[in-house]
Amino acid sequence: ESGKAVCTCESGFVGDGGVCSDVDECANSTATCDSNATCSNTDGGFDCDCNAGFKGDGGSCGSAWTLVRNIPGVQLGQYHYVAASPTAIYIANASNQVSGVYFKRYQFSDDSVIDLTTNAIAGNITFCACGYNGTPVADTTNLYYVANDAFSYTFATDSWAAMAYPSATHRGESATTIANSQIYFVGGRGPISSVEAYAPSSNTWTVPGSSLLNYPVSVTGAVAASIGGKIYVFGGTTGAGFVNTYASYDVSTNVWSPLSTAPAAFDFSSISGAAALGSKIYLSTYSDHALKVYDTSTKTWDASELPNPLGSKGTNLTPVFSNNALYLVLEAPGMIQIYKYTP
Repeated sequence: ESGKAVCTCESGFVGDGGVCSDVDECANSTATCDSNATCSNTDGGFDCDCNAGFKGDGGSCGSAWTLVRNIPGVQLGQYHYVAASPTAIYIANASNQVSGVYFKRYQFSDDSVIDLTTNAIAGNITFCACGYNGTPVADTTNLYYVANDAFSYTFATDSWAAMAYPSATHRGESATTIANSQIYFVGGRGPISSVEAYAPSSNTWTVPGSSLLNYPVSVTGAVAASIGGKIYVFGGTTGAGFVNTYASYDVSTNVWSPLSTAPAAFDFSSISGAAALGSKIYLSTYSDHALKVYDTSTKTWDASELPNPLGSKGTNLTPVFSNNALYLVLEAPGMIQIYKYTP
């Protein structure tokens, strides 16, 4: 009728104009989200967010993983050793686990894979899952491996040297990381709760009980990563079972603080590796094919695990930080692969 107002529902709503109801585009499949995105209905519209392991605007999502290098003809095996300097990734196998002892370097600058010298000091094979086991770490000049004995590998000379290692404090299966230019060893076989540290610059050790506060629980087989002078320790077992409560250590204040308990749905048996990117720490386990993610800035766990790029075909995952990015070393059928992660 002339002069009478006409009401129509806005886009995203249905009705006669007098009463309008929201359209659930996610439920009626009219949302234009990528197949690798999650649709969330909103009032009058919808949001698309790429799933874990993918990146994009939600309408289009691509893999967050980029294949960097294939290393054919070799295996990692369950017991393997991966460390990263700022310019390279170092990979070795446990000599008593898979055939063919190797120690390899992937160099970012020229995309090369080079076979390096395995340790033959006094007939010792450094990387062996026998007796004490350990986690190698690297700085700008050397790789360090402390387990049954202690050795350093110098990048420039492709050579190994024995490290002074207090016999009274030998330990294995400790959470190992570098913070403020020192190597820290937390817990270890026993299990034990003590902490010791090694300063490469002065070739000196800070032994347990001298000044470093013990980890809150006795644990063996844990892993560690460091961010901004803090060490974050995850996983391991007390001997009675796996733990899902963890702590961080402030190097400057010598104080341990509890971290948020891991979600009950996560499988945290046999955590195998840890690496930090920005404020987040990425954790791998021997038992599944995805990474768990802990955000140190919000002190929370990401609700979704980060799938590895090969799904069930990718095994023995090990995350490392190198070349200013997060990389994932994994075992694929017939080879080792290295992937770069771009959030």
